[in-house]
Amino acid sequence: MVVDVILLRHPESTFNVRGLVQGQSKKSVLTDKGRVLSASARNYFLNNFGLFDTLISSDLPRAVQMARELKPCSKTRHIIQMALVREAGRGAFEGTPYSNALWKSAHLALDSNPYQASAPFGMESNMSLFRRVGIFFSMTAKSESKSILAVTHGEFIKAAISCVLGMDVEAYSQKIKPNIIIPSCSFTHIAFNGVSWEVLSVANPIPQVQEP
Repeated sequence: MVVDVILLRHPESTFNVRGLVQGQSKKSVLTDKGRVLSASARNYFLNNFGLFDTLISSDLPRAVQMARELKPCSKTRHIIQMALVREAGRGAFEGTPYSNALWKSAHLALDSNPYQASAPFGMESNMSLFRRVGIFFSMTAKSESKSILAVTHGEFIKAAISCVLGMDVEAYSQKIKPNIIIPSCSFTHIAFNGVSWEVLSVANPIPQVQEP
């Protein structure tokens, strides 16, 4: 069965504005601008995609806030919250500035050792993130839903693109992760044709759209 999946990155958050590492922190929430963009995303999808069979969200607050705005885009108006589609965990660095020299060093070390099962400072390894993406794809390929809208995060989307393109975790760490930007409130469209996954479009911006 063909399955269309929209991976939507949440809009602007308080940690984005403050230049702080987010990871899986539950302290980062949407800004006023982020909430306005969530409403624009709702109107955009209603105008251009109609109703989705399933609405999935990361269980982190900044994603759930957006998903609540998107409930009218779902046939059931129900949000399935999943830790599976969370952002990559950043451990002790969550809530600290991106400018932190120790963070930069640790992040570089993380990408230099992509196959490690665990990472220092309580961070999630790239391999662990890759495994989560694989589970998500396996689950959605077997789903009875033909269209899925999933509110998630930048690094999850990058890893998903890498998996669909047949890249391993090393290629993700060294090619996709540092070179592809997934802007806030942008969506990536992937599809399962019954045999394999393909990337249809990447990082599409959501324009500000009025009520349909």
